[in-house]
Amino acid sequence: MEAKAADSIQNQDIENDGAEEPKFQFKGIAAAICAGFLFGNNFDPPTYIQQHNCSDGNKCVEQYRGASSEPLDYVFAHFCGIILMSMTVFLVYSMIMKNKPWVSSELCAPAFLSGCMWALGQVGWFIANGILGYTVAFPLAVIGPGLVGSLWSVFFFKEIRGTRNYLLLVAVFTLSIICAICIVLSRG
Repeated sequence: MEAKAADSIQNQDIENDGAEEPKFQFKGIAAAICAGFLFGNNFDPPTYIQQHNCSDGNKCVEQYRGASSEPLDYVFAHFCGIILMSMTVFLVYSMIMKNKPWVSSELCAPAFLSGCMWALGQVGWFIANGILGYTVAFPLAVIGPGLVGSLWSVFFFKEIRGTRNYLLLVAVFTLSIICAICIVLSRG
């Protein structure tokens, strides 16, 4: 029954007279800015500690003397912070919903699998930061998921259609790959 209700909600045409559109746009923009801020600062704490640990010619902040320069040493603490933040957000959401949060049982397993894939990607990003450096690894790690997501949009979800859009996508892919090559070569 719940699946039918969710399916009917997803497939129904939403009629909107435009009165609430700016409100929803503002919420969407605010959420995107917040996510961008958090994403952009994702590696700042471990990076700062690694770059100020008083070893290997790094700047010295006495508080971080002797801290590890190995990126993987920060993964567990980083993930603990992420799960603590996730739990806090869910707790606040539950309080706002008066202890009746909407949680779709159909989404729990895919959400868990998505989190596991994200964690593998995050660990890979830590490794890339250690090997390539932050100025090379960050742009490459941002370009890659965009390309993969676009391929999913073309072949699985069929969201991108039409010759014009395919040509535009090929141009974007080409430019992204050229940029990635230039970034790698600039490391020299």
